[in-house]
Amino acid sequence: MSNKKLPIEVSVKGVAAYSWLYKRDTKFAKKGQDGKFKLSIVFDKDDMDDLVAGIEGGSEKISGTEWVARALRAHADAGGDNANAPIKDGDKPVDKKGKAKEVNEEFAGKMMANFTTTYQPVFVDTKKNKLSADVKIMSGDLVKVVFRPNAFDEGVNFYMNAIMLLEKNASGGGADAFGDDEEGYTNDATAVDAFGDDDAGSVADGDY
Repeated sequence: MSNKKLPIEVSVKGVAAYSWLYKRDTKFAKKGQDGKFKLSIVFDKDDMDDLVAGIEGGSEKISGTEWVARALRAHADAGGDNANAPIKDGDKPVDKKGKAKEVNEEFAGKMMANFTTTYQPVFVDTKKNKLSADVKIMSGDLVKVVFRPNAFDEGVNFYMNAIMLLEKNASGGGADAFGDDEEGYTNDATAVDAFGDDDAGSVADGDY
């Protein structure tokens, strides 16, 4: 299987779901594998025009609508289908074979972006300080993700590198209230440069 690492991107803001950030999910690991760290973020379809993502190392800002369309187009161009898309429509769920499933009311009207990685990602606050060990990012928190899209024989997946905690124990919705400056939750710890000076910067290359 061939793969191609694409330029680093920064996701839109979303509510964390299906969080496996402090222990690998081994349920679907193949023999000899250790499983992967995983995270999904959920965001309202109605808010997508107002949400902001970063592409080309975070240097170029685009709307959430553009970001989703761009990712799904790249996935389709690489031979992917709806069943293994990195971003899924909550109103059009499908099973692993691409067959339509019943809509989960929790995700109706929402989009879900899925991220994985072999190595535990970096966790930072809105000032790019590393989170202390007693602060855990969990499902329900408002976050955004620095990741690298990876094109392979069956589409594109997202390898996360760093996660920024925007709001602890967020219940979803109201993301626009934060604006684009990400003022808010801070944590006293060592500063890192994972998100760049505008909270959307580059990260070092590595084997993710």
